[in-house]
Amino acid sequence: INGVIVMAGAIAVIGYYMNLHHIFWDGYVISRGRRYQELVNNSPVIKDIFTKYTGMDRTVYFGLTFLMILPIFLSGLWSKYCTRKERNLVYLFGAFLIVSYVMAFGTNLDKYTGTQIYGWFFYHFPAGDKTRTSGRIIAVSALYYAVILGIGVKIFFNFLDSLKWREWLKQVTLSLITVGISIMIVLDFYSPPMDLRRVETKNKIYEKIRKTNGRVLGVPVYDA
Repeated sequence: INGVIVMAGAIAVIGYYMNLHHIFWDGYVISRGRRYQELVNNSPVIKDIFTKYTGMDRTVYFGLTFLMILPIFLSGLWSKYCTRKERNLVYLFGAFLIVSYVMAFGTNLDKYTGTQIYGWFFYHFPAGDKTRTSGRIIAVSALYYAVILGIGVKIFFNFLDSLKWREWLKQVTLSLITVGISIMIVLDFYSPPMDLRRVETKNKIYEKIRKTNGRVLGVPVYDA
């Protein structure tokens, strides 16, 4: 049964990748990839790791849930209420999480370390140059983190279930914790609506762009 599930998941992932490639990458303006230097100004910086939104696809904030599950894996709950299979999954996805999160810093990773780690990834890893900004790699990290977070929550629930409480009290406590965490995540990642500016009908910049035959890389929409 596990083999069938894995095979079905692999087929779904491959199909999704092919569909994504056909719809977005083949017809995208950077379908042939970006240049390394184009990512220099848009790569995340370390000082923004706790900033909820930095703009320009440089957000690498993971949320308060990371600080919540960290004590679980640093305490005795990790070894007592976790199976060997779950530990192996945490090791595996934890390694993937660290690598992908570090890569999200893009050209700044090479700047901080004095190496060409991201440069090698950018030029040699399949689709390494396809992201508009390196910060978008954080979406891959989020997938790995979701697995680790799920296991961490399961460990904590197993700990609560082992307490000698009345059954109804356990159920109420688990329900309150679940609702509380859900509300916290929503509030933690809440961002107010963007204040868009109306595009002017008679603008010298737009008129100049309209008369040119070259490629337009970006159109100013927001006030400077």
